[in-house]
Amino acid sequence: MFVLPKSTEFGGHERHLLDLLHRLPESLLPPIVVCLDPDIITARMDQAQQGQAVVKCMKEPRSLWDWLQITRKDNPDTAVFHYSWIETFPWQAPVACVLAGIRRRISIQHLIPTPLPH
Repeated sequence: MFVLPKSTEFGGHERHLLDLLHRLPESLLPPIVVCLDPDIITARMDQAQQGQAVVKCMKEPRSLWDWLQITRKDNPDTAVFHYSWIETFPWQAPVACVLAGIRRRISIQHLIPTPLPH
């Protein structure tokens, strides 16, 4: 299960997610992509990805209980959170994964590197 933060724009970490989905072994399919609020990913997927991945859009969870419902719904074996800044997801997101029994929890931080000195 890949969790994308609430966003209204398609950008760097969404582009990287699509690349990652292309590289997943078929034995791991179908991946679930959770978009918090608007679906900004489906329109950018090619036909093969649209046929293989499951995209689910939902309101941004506000409580531990909300996060727990999301993480238990599809019973994923891995949860991958895509961060664009450190406070993208609240503490309830990874705690809900632990409570739901998801053994592998991964965070991918998409940062813009600082400029090199001249």
